[in-house]
Amino acid sequence: MQEKAIQRLENQLDGWEHRINELEAELDRIGPRTRSRYFRDVQELKERRDAAKSRLSQLRLKQAESWEEENLQAGIIRVFDDIGCRVNRLVSKVSRTH
Repeated sequence: MQEKAIQRLENQLDGWEHRINELEAELDRIGPRTRSRYFRDVQELKERRDAAKSRLSQLRLKQAESWEEENLQAGIIRVFDDIGCRVNRLVSKVSRTH
């Protein structure tokens, strides 16, 4: 994968991290009951974000060879699609809560 493509993935991940932080701030503002209701979802998002960061690090180390392997490429695309869907779904749930 080219450096520009990896940079786009990193930028996307940074955007999700920002949205997760905003979501946590919104949950704090709404109150502890709502925050506790979504705590596990937020934690899961953070774990998936960390997994995606780890995969990006792997890509940086094996940049040229790794993208020849379909499994790694397909795996990281699945991770990013999953995180994006989960962030959007949780933001939507929280915004409907109040």
